[in-house]
Amino acid sequence: MDSIHRHVIFEVLKFIPFENARNLLTTQKSWLAPLMAQLEKQRKAITAEMERLEESYRPLTITQLNCKERYVDIENQMKTAAYNFYKQIYDHYAIIAPCLRHTQNVQSLNQHLQDLQNLRPAFDAASLELSNITAEVQALHHKISGMKKTLGIKKSAKERVLEVLGRKKKLSKIFKAICSLKLFRLGPI
Repeated sequence: MDSIHRHVIFEVLKFIPFENARNLLTTQKSWLAPLMAQLEKQRKAITAEMERLEESYRPLTITQLNCKERYVDIENQMKTAAYNFYKQIYDHYAIIAPCLRHTQNVQSLNQHLQDLQNLRPAFDAASLELSNITAEVQALHHKISGMKKTLGIKKSAKERVLEVLGRKKKLSKIFKAICSLKLFRLGPI
């Protein structure tokens, strides 16, 4: 969900009374509780993956050139977690919006407002967690940038070696082709 949708939600939240927020927050019946648990699980999985990534690249070698691809995978996981969370908020707002326009359905409106009161602190907590993930990924990206420079130097040396090996292989093929000629199969004259 884009920033405009989030802005709309915050504008709606500003007009909602929060005097009963503390009591509402003690209940765990909200649909948001399992969502937050899922988000926390995703955050832990991403953090663990980043730690594993850093650990595996501590001994820096040429064979570990897929570092950038794995970073992109982690970043995509983070974006997916954020998207799923914002989509839940947007879907919930889509339910509330008609009630705000048609206030005759007071009971339904009150129920959704209570759910929305539960949503505000949880949204703040989730935003903080996502900010932490973003910071961790950015730090990892900075570290990878340094790694890529080092890998670039080693890669150049490796390419030179492969170039020599390639020439040797080509000469070997030419020699085998010559040996396969009938002239060399006649034996001594």
